[in-house]
Amino acid sequence: ITKIQLIMKTFLFKAVCISAAVLISLSGCNNASKKKMTTSDGKDAIVEVGVFDPVKMKDQIVETINKFPSEKELVDLLNDAGASYIYDLTLSTDLYPKMLTQNQLALGSGMYLFDWIYSLNYKRNDKAAAFGQLLIDIREKAGLKDKLTFNDNFYDRIQKNAENKDSVDILVTNAINKISQKLSEEENPLFYSLAAIGMNIEALHVSFQLAALATDNSKLLDLISRQKERVATLYSLLELMSGDETIKPIYEDLKPINQAIQENEFINADKLNELAPKIEALRNKLIS
Repeated sequence: ITKIQLIMKTFLFKAVCISAAVLISLSGCNNASKKKMTTSDGKDAIVEVGVFDPVKMKDQIVETINKFPSEKELVDLLNDAGASYIYDLTLSTDLYPKMLTQNQLALGSGMYLFDWIYSLNYKRNDKAAAFGQLLIDIREKAGLKDKLTFNDNFYDRIQKNAENKDSVDILVTNAINKISQKLSEEENPLFYSLAAIGMNIEALHVSFQLAALATDNSKLLDLISRQKERVATLYSLLELMSGDETIKPIYEDLKPINQAIQENEFINADKLNELAPKIEALRNKLIS
């Protein structure tokens, strides 16, 4: 064997070794990018670390969203407990023009939807009409007009029946159910899931702030102490979606809030004063 042949063989051997090492390394990276996890509600899920594909996880996302307690029932309970209507706690309508991305529109739509329900329940029809119009505008801006064509009709009927609480309750429940059904049928559930996140964070924000601001908040403390399921479901949904860069900081911020609420059987005044500002900061971060 000549010296040149020996050099060539040595070179080829090294090249093969380097190629094999690269392939093994890449294979290891691919395997490491997926992991099996158990969500907070005890469900098994396969997630890609650093990658979030809502289409692949649609069934798990929709199943989790369906576990949320009713936002309308929460508002009914707030009213029954003597909580006031405080418009300043709702999301400012001036923020809508600043919602430029699909994610911002989705989160904003959920927040405005809760504020719409809150306003209707307290018969603040002028505020409810403004929130209803914003929801229609968001639908068009997000390119969902053809998919949610029933919205205008629902809002018109609600305004006409504004003084009849029973009729409004039925119409609101039907509207929420139909919106959820339409959006959950989409191949990509990202808009639907972000709207659910925005809606439930807004629900927590308003209820905790109402309890913090009330002179006699004994009934409201009992009510917010019963929001464990809502917070746990929200945490599970964020956990499933934490591979998304939009969701990750929300998920991290909710961790200590979820832990505090789950660990305390009753939210007393001191714990309320600790949690309300954290929930408010989380809520404000959604729209910053």
